[in-house]
Amino acid sequence: MPRVVDHAARRSEIVLALWGVIHERGLDGVSFRAVAEAAGVSIGRIQHYFASKEELIREGCTQMVVAAQSRYAELSRSGGPEHQLWTLVSGPVPSTRPQRLGAAVWYAYLAKSVAEPALREIIGAAIEDAGARAIRLLTTVRSGADGEGTDAVGARHGAEARSRSEHEALALLALGDGLAQRVVVGAIDGPEALAALAEEFTRRGLTPGGILD
Repeated sequence: MPRVVDHAARRSEIVLALWGVIHERGLDGVSFRAVAEAAGVSIGRIQHYFASKEELIREGCTQMVVAAQSRYAELSRSGGPEHQLWTLVSGPVPSTRPQRLGAAVWYAYLAKSVAEPALREIIGAAIEDAGARAIRLLTTVRSGADGEGTDAVGARHGAEARSRSEHEALALLALGDGLAQRVVVGAIDGPEALAALAEEFTRRGLTPGGILD
């Protein structure tokens, strides 16, 4: 029988090698030859799956977004809105060496997206999705804590809660991103970053779910 080739797995292996090249050499150091050497395959194998270096780089960015979203879905599945919010905001903060390497690659993509519209579209969509999700979760948490009145009062309260949540969500997401950057450059370590984030959650009356997991 002919051997069944798992093309999705092969593409993922190539992307994994790409991330290694980006971490070692930056995005400007990416080439089919460099990725082929890192993956232990021929340049022809790379070209079979990706028509250009730019396509490969875009696929790597897309797979990073998908991996982060999958990780969030897995970690937040068993908890309520506060736990889900914590998982979302703390997600960028790397606490292991592989996560730090991944975060470094992500920031390389982020920097490159300033001048690359295709990357900016991928990253922008991911940031927008995270922001909308954080707003929904915060609105749910705050509404549940404050209770509900009549329909008219409840509707007004809901609109005000969503408005407040927009600013609060932005602040929390920005704090998570800022702490992640500090971990990547070695200014603080993962546990310190998570402790600082947990303190801010507590200050805002939110439960930093999962800090001890």
